[in-house]
Amino acid sequence: GGAAIEAELLAATRQHIARLFAFDAMDIVLVDESSGGFEFADSESQHSVKALKTELERRVDDGHFAWALRQTRAVVLPTLTGKGTLLLCALGTRNRVRGMFAGLYVDGAASLSETKLNLLLLILSGVANVLESTALYRLIKQQNVELEERVALRTRELEAARREADAANHAKGAFLANMSHEIRTPLTAIIGYAELLARGAVPIEQRQSAINTIAGAGRHLLELVSAVLDLSKLESGQLPSESVALDLRQLIADVAGIVTPQMQAKGIDFALECIEPIPDTIASDPLRLRQILLNLLGNAIKFTGQGVIGLRVRVVNGGETLVFEVSDSGIGISAEQAQALFQPFAQADASVSRRFGGTGLGLYLSRQFAERLDGTLELDTEYRGGALFRLAIPLRLAAAQGEMPVIERGAVAGPLRGNVLLADDTAELRELVGLYIGSIAPDVRVVMVENGARAVEQALISDFDLIVMDLQMPEMDGFTAAQLLRASGYRGPMIALTANALSEDRDRSMTAGFDAFITKPIDAKLLAQALR
Repeated sequence: GGAAIEAELLAATRQHIARLFAFDAMDIVLVDESSGGFEFADSESQHSVKALKTELERRVDDGHFAWALRQTRAVVLPTLTGKGTLLLCALGTRNRVRGMFAGLYVDGAASLSETKLNLLLLILSGVANVLESTALYRLIKQQNVELEERVALRTRELEAARREADAANHAKGAFLANMSHEIRTPLTAIIGYAELLARGAVPIEQRQSAINTIAGAGRHLLELVSAVLDLSKLESGQLPSESVALDLRQLIADVAGIVTPQMQAKGIDFALECIEPIPDTIASDPLRLRQILLNLLGNAIKFTGQGVIGLRVRVVNGGETLVFEVSDSGIGISAEQAQALFQPFAQADASVSRRFGGTGLGLYLSRQFAERLDGTLELDTEYRGGALFRLAIPLRLAAAQGEMPVIERGAVAGPLRGNVLLADDTAELRELVGLYIGSIAPDVRVVMVENGARAVEQALISDFDLIVMDLQMPEMDGFTAAQLLRASGYRGPMIALTANALSEDRDRSMTAGFDAFITKPIDAKLLAQALR
């Protein structure tokens, strides 16, 4: 019911805030609808309740509590002892005040940067709005939680970068302002349509369109956050590349399959040309090569209103270099604009972000990926009638039997039947994955547990044809659970679910005994491929 959802929301909020601030105690005080007073709705221990009540009762008496409720920012006050710090931040919407967040540092105060305080205000503002509509919370929880976590991560990294490189201050400040716009725009669609759907205010014939809009906006947010995380990994040197055997023709076909519907929706023609001979199998990094091509083609689609977009693949330099050329008949790029084109946080000109959107990271990341492939990515300044980008990488041949993607290592043979054990500490994700599995294999029975310890317990007393486990869970994580199950004699297939896409996590999961590795947000097609 609504009370349970509210409790889950407050618990999740506390977890997010705990990642930002090392409070000795924190709580959320909510308005009591029946009495008009306030009640402590969320606490971590009796000790924290007592400590905060003492501070808050005094602040009610001296008027600071009422004053803080009227502020549009976080308020920082000294404690009664004079040694600690009390942080107050109102939970309010346009319509009314929902409550107050209070965080306590008993002795001194940890870092209370403006960036962190602003992010806290953003989180609490979102919580207040969600409390107004529990149905809305069900619809957008997954997107908002992921977004808040990743924006918090990126904000911390930008704070560290600002201390280390003062010269980057202005550019990154402008980037954050643009990201705020880019994030709020799809969030407006998600929250707005979800509220209307929750109230039954969307006509039946428009509901599917509204749901599609929510899903599309969520995917757009994921693309934005992924670009920022890729930048973060690049700056910290944690974006490794690999060289494995890949089917070049299949990769080109996959990329074409993704972008063709987008072009068709805009009435743009797609000219794909492979100038023979080109090899069937090469040694390269399939993930980074795919990202570069999708970034270049995505930009071409964005900036082309009508006409043709081309992708040409050929081998040059006596068979030593593989070249991909992406051309379009769009707005073109001037010589002046080209100078800043591959810089981080930059677009060809300031009006581009307003007109077309985007983070300004796509071409910068693409060039960095190209360099990690020992290649180059350049703009052809002589091209007229649009833009032409040329990616050139060393042509390294590989045997066709090279390493396959991890997802194809799944041990499930044929249609899935029988019993499936699903372990994830988030109830909403358990339900979501259970629905995915049910839609793919209607005949299976899914047993759900909340952590690795329960998964091991269930697997040892019952027979399961497949185990699907999150890697990061309380009490016992998925890595440990998988190792225990293999050591106990379980020989069935196991699929790992994780929010981390790093190659180290993939390798570690394979070592632990998993047969397949799927990242969140879950791609239904990849899950179906693993299950079959």
